[in-house]
Amino acid sequence: MYPYASCKDDAAFEQLCRGLFYPPLANKIDYAFYDYYGRFVTNRESLCYFFSVQRRLSEVLRSKGRDVLEIGCGFGLILICQTLLGAKRAIGIDISDEMISGFKVLLTRFPELAITPLKGDFLVTEFEKESFDVVILNETISHVRDTRLLLDKIQRTLRPQGVLFIADGNNDAFFPSRIQRRRGWITSERGPIPERQAKYGRAVDRLSFFDARKEIIKTAFPLLDDDSVKLLAQRTQGMYGQNLEQACRELLSTGKTHQRASFPYRNPYTGEFPELGINPFRLTKDLEARGFQCRYLPPPYSYLGWHTKLSFAKDLAVKGSRLIFKCPNKLFPLLSPYFLIVATRCQS
Repeated sequence: MYPYASCKDDAAFEQLCRGLFYPPLANKIDYAFYDYYGRFVTNRESLCYFFSVQRRLSEVLRSKGRDVLEIGCGFGLILICQTLLGAKRAIGIDISDEMISGFKVLLTRFPELAITPLKGDFLVTEFEKESFDVVILNETISHVRDTRLLLDKIQRTLRPQGVLFIADGNNDAFFPSRIQRRRGWITSERGPIPERQAKYGRAVDRLSFFDARKEIIKTAFPLLDDDSVKLLAQRTQGMYGQNLEQACRELLSTGKTHQRASFPYRNPYTGEFPELGINPFRLTKDLEARGFQCRYLPPPYSYLGWHTKLSFAKDLAVKGSRLIFKCPNKLFPLLSPYFLIVATRCQS
């Protein structure tokens, strides 16, 4: 899916460059944008690679002339590319104030594009039934607090023969990445939070989950001493929202609580998972049960090297990617920590 293609004489790519490589933009948009997209937005060659990926994605999803929704859109660069490549109308929704604000800043450089950024939670946002032809979940599904509800709402939102695209780097079928993911859960709960995340991340991600629960408890129960707050934060691990506050009230009044965390590592503000492992084979079964036809795409070779710093391993990853394209479709999720699914909603 990810062959590199030249962007020479590509009018859409030139328009993207004019929009992004505008010196005053760096002073207007949050630094997190450059941190989030890394090397892709620093020079033409890297941006050309990113854009060629988006061009191929546009072909796979048949997004030209169609209505596109991206859930967890972040700063919206994917939607900007898809619209430059011909998408008729695009809406991006994200729970992050910082990212949606940055998305709006980016759109000032592309005023002609029919793109609407929405700050909100897709799980509680109502779109008209069958109002989109394409739905994109890029590095989103492993964070959503209720996968079943997510898939149900997407099924309702997509038109018949509409396409759902899911890409995620938390592939539970790829066993080598499981240990690293579990270490990440522990870090999210206990800290220390990486310095760049603490400084440039979303406001809801700048504290460890334990420290975030302490802040929430202090706000809800301002008369409690620090030791009591700490104890409550320890005993409510994995809780969020109303369940967290209700559990604290029960603990304070009876020393016990009927509230139970379904998973020990959850963002106390939003209930999001910190990169939950997703089994793509189970996910496709859930989609098929909802009337989707699914297929896997080969993983991008950059993930086959598994972020190694060894040059020979990267070379092997690039060469190995050519062999992977020849593998049976069902083997793709076993070969990389990254999985990609294209699911087409069958006719009603």
